[in-house]
Amino acid sequence: LWQYRLGGTVGTLRFQKPAEDDAFRQVYILLGLPQIGPDRARSLLAHFGSIRAVGNASLQELQAVPGIGLYRARQILRILGGGSDEGQPG
Repeated sequence: LWQYRLGGTVGTLRFQKPAEDDAFRQVYILLGLPQIGPDRARSLLAHFGSIRAVGNASLQELQAVPGIGLYRARQILRILGGGSDEGQPG
């Protein structure tokens, strides 16, 4: 059981199995990205399967995830240092 507070929102994440512990760790890491809450973190992991794959995704691939627009996609690329936003307007 792990509780978190984001702004005025309090939530709880529960993980019991080792595989779920890995998922918890990945969600926890993604929560450190700007404007990424638990739902978006889980969406990113469901779409890409791992943090490494999120970091290696292109701008367009990130934007294919519900809730990830241009701004958030660029923030993810800037922080995780992967992918490419070539060909995208400034």
